[in-house]
Amino acid sequence: MIFISGSLTVFGPEIDAWMRPALRARTTLTPRENAAAAQETLHRIAPDATSGWVILPSEKTPLARLIWWQGRLRGTTYLFPDNSAPLNVQPGAGAAFLKALHWRFDAPPRPGRWAVALPTLGLLLALVVGVWIHRRLFADFFTWQRRAAPSR
Repeated sequence: MIFISGSLTVFGPEIDAWMRPALRARTTLTPRENAAAAQETLHRIAPDATSGWVILPSEKTPLARLIWWQGRLRGTTYLFPDNSAPLNVQPGAGAAFLKALHWRFDAPPRPGRWAVALPTLGLLLALVVGVWIHRRLFADFFTWQRRAAPSR
């Protein structure tokens, strides 16, 4: 389960776009026009924000996105492709759920993290012991010896 959910998080933006079809719209604005419109929208919807980001459209995420902070509160919204108005998109649990599932089984913090941490430590120990046991093989592999026996 850890391997599958971790592998699927690589495709997080695609999974989110699949779960929320409103995010598939493409923009016709140039990057400069998109940035100017997004910045104007950010100043309009969050005038008291202490900091903010404008994430421009890309191949994986075709809509501009605004993220801002007002003190400790975080706000985020996507923008319509052509007029940069805020887009009301329901939050999806796709990629965020898979990421949480990957590193803590989406369980309460302690049992879930321990359920992932113990097998991870076991695999790390097996890796270190395997390298230590086969250290001569690694030394021979990374050392070029011209007159060595063919088996080496």
